[in-house]
Amino acid sequence: MKDNILYYSANYEDHIFNIYALNLKNHQLSKLTNHIYGAFYPIILNESLYFLYYDSKGYHLSSMKINQTPLKILNIKRNELSINYKLEKAGSLEKYTEPLKYNFILPYAENNEIGGIFLSLSEGLNYGIGVGALTDFNNISPVFGFYLDYYTQNFGIFKYQNNTIHSDLNISKNVEFHLKRKNYLTFNGEIRLENFEIKAKRIGISIITSPYKINNQNYYEGNSILGYSNNIYYFQYSKAFDIFSMKSEPYIYYDTSGNLIPGVKISKKYGIHIFR
Repeated sequence: MKDNILYYSANYEDHIFNIYALNLKNHQLSKLTNHIYGAFYPIILNESLYFLYYDSKGYHLSSMKINQTPLKILNIKRNELSINYKLEKAGSLEKYTEPLKYNFILPYAENNEIGGIFLSLSEGLNYGIGVGALTDFNNISPVFGFYLDYYTQNFGIFKYQNNTIHSDLNISKNVEFHLKRKNYLTFNGEIRLENFEIKAKRIGISIITSPYKINNQNYYEGNSILGYSNNIYYFQYSKAFDIFSMKSEPYIYYDTSGNLIPGVKISKKYGIHIFR
């Protein structure tokens, strides 16, 4: 309670729990959050509302100002708010589905070809598809890709060029475990095909030590990768840190064919956070 307003979590819409505010004087009901997996346990501290929201990685703490404009005002027909509970068989419940919602047109480059791709992602970013075209200024090659995050992370891209279908299929799985510190163990496999004939294959195991985020950018204390690619075993170790406004990931790579390669991967931090 705060100033005659009751803050609570309820599943009035889409069977998804979110945070609502009920004004006990004028009986106005406001919807404050719209998290796709649910928001729970509201608490008022000073002038801020704190609550837990849930996603595929568990519960997370979030906050917002209590005087923030609500997302939606719901109508209450009576002065008393009543909720009727009805038991239903599990098979009779309507399954929630996510429509493709976020659409982008992005530049795309591959080897000596450039082009663009239209990408459409689901609301929870659990899956997406993309179509586009590449050109070397002599020929145009159509491209199709998909992404699916369901138990494993799956990615595929297909390109048609010179009467040949080039395919790149990738599947990975993350496992979290603790040895004094948090670690992520990732299994990754990739195959490349030409007209459905295997041309290259790669298997890798990665251990990321103490992952963390800065402005939604993923960092870690160390990343060790042991892999096998086309009869060659390789090992790579890297570490991520900030330098000015860039994310830097120096690495050292070694494989059984005799290559020893130091390098660094640099990327721009993106400080965009979308609160829903």
